[in-house]
Amino acid sequence: MDLDDRLSVQQWLRSLESDPDALARVCSDSGSLAQAAWRIAKARCGTAGGPSASALCSVAHELAVRVGYFDALPDETRLADECLRWGLALAG
Repeated sequence: MDLDDRLSVQQWLRSLESDPDALARVCSDSGSLAQAAWRIAKARCGTAGGPSASALCSVAHELAVRVGYFDALPDETRLADECLRWGLALAG
């Protein structure tokens, strides 16, 4: 990932913090809580591979609190399984 890519990722992450509706849009655009959590965790980890399962779970819990997805919050194993089914890589 070159410098321009890293800067645009950081800008996107900042926009998620500054726009109160941004996280809900990411969830809606992603199609599932697991995929939305993966997108954000991947951006935060900043590595070529995917995020760890624990990072994925942490972001999913954050989304549940901030967006109100408590009823749909799966455990870490189910989050990871869903990501893997979609071809989204996880570290470790």
